[in-house]
Amino acid sequence: MRKSLVFGAVLLRSAVAAAGSLPVMDSVPRWDAGTGFEIYHEHYGSSKLMQGSDKISNPLGLKERVDETWFEGTYYPKKEYGLFFKLPYIDHVEDRDVGGVKKRESGSGFGDLELGVPLKHFWNMPTSTADITFAPMLRLPTGGTNRDKPIGDGSLDPGFALNGKWEDFHDMWMTGVEYWHNSKGSRGINQGDTVNAHLMYGRHFYLMPEEQFGLFLIPNIEAMWEGPGQDLDGKTGGLLVHGGPAVKIYKGNYLMFLGADFPIYERVSGTQLSQGNHYHVSIGTAF
Repeated sequence: MRKSLVFGAVLLRSAVAAAGSLPVMDSVPRWDAGTGFEIYHEHYGSSKLMQGSDKISNPLGLKERVDETWFEGTYYPKKEYGLFFKLPYIDHVEDRDVGGVKKRESGSGFGDLELGVPLKHFWNMPTSTADITFAPMLRLPTGGTNRDKPIGDGSLDPGFALNGKWEDFHDMWMTGVEYWHNSKGSRGINQGDTVNAHLMYGRHFYLMPEEQFGLFLIPNIEAMWEGPGQDLDGKTGGLLVHGGPAVKIYKGNYLMFLGADFPIYERVSGTQLSQGNHYHVSIGTAF
């Protein structure tokens, strides 16, 4: 099938579940029709204890670590519409203060499956292209909730993503918003709704059109809000604004992404550990 040299941007993850947004492989070379698959890994965590927007003392040395590996696929019968799935494997370790004693809890396994239907509209101009994507989404309760640290929340959640992009052979801009409605789950888990908004600029610093090889540098900023809620550990919710550099390298139908995000502003409901720095890596292909 014919493919064109139009490259998009990488959408990063949501605050609490590192879920949401369209698959990273939605940014491989634009095709008339086709399939894509990628593996995306994110690591974050810290020992910074927060109350509201303030750092407080952490005498027990509480800390948290989250590693998420996402298996993501897309199928486009036509370039204007398609289907995608995203399935995370989560490894979560967190310390809790139980009556003044540190208790370590952990959970690992496959999390909640996300499905979506991206609907796209394109504009092709003499020296640039643009597109807008609307994607209704559904998150299925496939993650286990019977562990000390649940991998899912046991709820069926609807959501949507709306993204816009403009690019030429040198520059790229992308912005978008994503919303998830978190329904009441099992074991008293009732997390708040989430809204993520992002703005990215990409610069094509290295380009070999004949070889279909290139390198994008992508500074970005993202705001991620979760409404007040509850999980097994207590209050959930808050606001995180973070940003940082990223690099996207592609060769033909293959893509690699490396990135890091550092907190700019963070506010939590009640007392929670900060998410800290986020580190991302992915590799994928289209065929």
